[in-house]
Amino acid sequence: MVHNVNITGVGIVSSLGLGIEEHKRNLFGQVDAIQQRQFTNNEHILDSYVGIVEQNLNVPEKYKNETKNFKLAFLAFEEALSSAKFNFKNKEQRIAICLGTSLGGKTSGQEALYAFEDGNYDLEEEMFEKRSLHHIADELIAYHGLVASYYVISTACSASNNAVILGTQLLQDDKCDVAICGGCDELSDISLAGFSSLGAINIESSCNPYSLGKGISLGEGAGFIVLEKNSPRNYGKILGGSITSDAYHITAPKATGEGAAQIAYNLSDQTGILLDKIDYINGHGTGTRANDSMERAMIEKNFPVETKISSTKGQTGHTLGAAGIIEIINCILAMQEQRVPATKTLPSEENPMETNFIKNKNFNKKINYALNFSFAFGATIVASFLLKIKCPKKHF
Repeated sequence: MVHNVNITGVGIVSSLGLGIEEHKRNLFGQVDAIQQRQFTNNEHILDSYVGIVEQNLNVPEKYKNETKNFKLAFLAFEEALSSAKFNFKNKEQRIAICLGTSLGGKTSGQEALYAFEDGNYDLEEEMFEKRSLHHIADELIAYHGLVASYYVISTACSASNNAVILGTQLLQDDKCDVAICGGCDELSDISLAGFSSLGAINIESSCNPYSLGKGISLGEGAGFIVLEKNSPRNYGKILGGSITSDAYHITAPKATGEGAAQIAYNLSDQTGILLDKIDYINGHGTGTRANDSMERAMIEKNFPVETKISSTKGQTGHTLGAAGIIEIINCILAMQEQRVPATKTLPSEENPMETNFIKNKNFNKKINYALNFSFAFGATIVASFLLKIKCPKKHF
């Protein structure tokens, strides 16, 4: 594998902030962006703790009636292009756009269904287009008049990690010159109902990754990174990516963590970097017992105590298709700051002697290599990245 894929631009919108600066400040400030909200659907009521983007999402007038998911993606996409100083005049560039999302525009269809059930049978003509998975990518390309190949990946919670892996491979195979990769998802009845039916939502408090295992807190957001082969790596470098499946259970990972460990060893083989050289892991860390105990087992068996682990879902919530890209951006920020952002959680009662997991207080550490894990439903698809970064703070 040729290790020449540089990160030249970054953009993010999350419950921690609009844009990279606000997100970074609140991430390391240990701001709790998860709040209690009540959701109703007919006679059903759900009290849940969620990471909501509450700020106004200022998009061009033509997009005012688009889904929130589109608006999140639009703002993150714009910031990523701006920070990369993207040259729209270079028509010879071969551009690939790789978008990961769980929902796409499905909330448009959801709202149309509710209207239909209320007796409003006049659906807007564009609804069927807006509800598609690819609509967001279509509009991002059209807005800038780009000539681009594009790919939309919907592998649940690993979607945006898979998008970055695909963009990396396209660059390495000389299929494009620039890959704009990321993901987006908004809070919706669809996601809330699905996870609630599984009993996977923590209804007592915000999620507590690597602690009590009482469930997740959903969130929303979007992120994009711009990847190029030969431009200066303002924000870091992608060294490798790998995808596999446990083929164990439709929603639960194999408790021993074998699938996740295989990903790590695949990356080590790709890059020639031993696992004991990895300084920081941003784990999936959902707050569910099945996920967190599996990650603990995998970390304990395969990484030294010097490798530090945290989950940032305790601040942003689980953003589904956007989780991987938001957390890889958190890895970039950890390297830039030379600090591990702490897991906002409870002290562990299950394993009080653990030293790998950083909780409730940021940890100063030299970070040369960082690894991001994302796990997903569907026989447990697993995706991850390995990065290296050397960049001055002036880029942020």
